[in-house]
Amino acid sequence: MLTLFRYALCGLSALLFSCSIRNPEYTVATVVVPDLYGKGCVIQYYAQGKRHVTIGPRLKHLARGEKFALYYDRLKPFKIELLTEEPLFEPGETTQCAEGKIVKCVNGTWSKVHYSYEVSGKSYKKTQVIAGNYNGSISGKCFIEYWASDPQRSVLLTPGFNLSP
Repeated sequence: MLTLFRYALCGLSALLFSCSIRNPEYTVATVVVPDLYGKGCVIQYYAQGKRHVTIGPRLKHLARGEKFALYYDRLKPFKIELLTEEPLFEPGETTQCAEGKIVKCVNGTWSKVHYSYEVSGKSYKKTQVIAGNYNGSISGKCFIEYWASDPQRSVLLTPGFNLSP
């Protein structure tokens, strides 16, 4: 249910915060190579029935198969805007929820939230970009949704506001 809700609202932040793309069309980008020798990740997306592959931003702790919302220009499909603040699971992907801990929050125009969590005795670390500058107000426990096939692929559900024990 959470996944479907997140999927339905995925383009909302792009409409509110974004779009340098003139003729935007929405699609989903998939990480195929998490780290290309420190230059960024390799992503693929489909625009107008054609597969496109390009280098995306450098993000920590990415997993192969990770998915993000992406806008492309329907007249120039190679012009894209990858919404790293919109990681997602598609309908039909099996996910689970877990409790985690905010490790730190690096502030800027967009905040980078570093968090950790454990699944079946194995620890994972992840970083997620979120909209806004929170001036260190994100801390404590958090809740995440992870892909059952690979728990390294996860999405921060609650940013940790007022959740400190």
